Amino acid sequence: MRTLARGLRRLALAAAGLLASATAPAIDPGSAKGRLEVEGQAIALTHAYAHEHDNAEGLLDGRELRLLLADRAIPQRLLGGVDLAELEALARSDGVRGVLLIVDPARPRDGLRAVVLPGETRPANALPSFGKSGINVGFPRLEVTGTRVQGEARYETEVLRRRIAYAATFSAPLFREERLSARYLGTPALRSAPFLALAAHAKALREGNFEAAGKLATREHTRAIDALIAREGREAVARRMRETAIVPDARDRPRVFVRGATALIVYQSGVEIGTQPMRLERGRWLVD
Repeated sequence: MRTLARGLRRLALAAAGLLASATAPAIDPGSAKGRLEVEGQAIALTHAYAHEHDNAEGLLDGRELRLLLADRAIPQRLLGGVDLAELEALARSDGVRGVLLIVDPARPRDGLRAVVLPGETRPANALPSFGKSGINVGFPRLEVTGTRVQGEARYETEVLRRRIAYAATFSAPLFREERLSARYLGTPALRSAPFLALAAHAKALREGNFEAAGKLATREHTRAIDALIAREGREAVARRMRETAIVPDARDRPRVFVRGATALIVYQSGVEIGTQPMRLERGRWLVD
């Protein structure tokens, strides 16, 4: 079972979500004024974040403009990348509440997909979400420029018999995904520096050498594994890693996408797509 990228990240998500709660002050912070109501419970929306993803990896349905209206400050980076798992983990740990609105940047007022944060804390259940197509759906007013997104968002619906409504004005600086600086497919992907770093980390985990594995991962990732060991015990985690810390091979159609100091390893695991983010720190690729 080739589950390192997907399985190990799932094991660490709860701890990673808690670790992501701190954030540095933004130069030009976004703001919102309004509220979200979930089954009569009101949540003040005070912060706004905007991020555009170019979908260069081809893993999304298309390009995405992501707008988060939230009740508190979070790291801007949580809106970036293909996988928004860290943002979801933070929401499930009550580290942020609000609504995430996703639109087509080419036609931002013609349809939307929304995810309510948290709306659901049980890991087995998906976060409440809904979509709507049409013209000017959910945005009485919306202005998207090269550097900023601002306007008014308003919508009311029912999801699984739960009334959800939001209304807010907002203004947020627009961030964009860093452009691809390298792309490796097949055998070149297996020989790339990010992939070799992932393989070394997996080998250390399979051997139960968590100290060596910690040197091959980011501080956040290592803390998450340490939290797992503290909760389940070193031997139990070591047994699990011997079964799951297996990296993809050529049969899994590996691909590596590099964006400056970050990289995403993508592979086919049966019918599922597996991913593993990597980060370049002090000249070394680390599991993120």
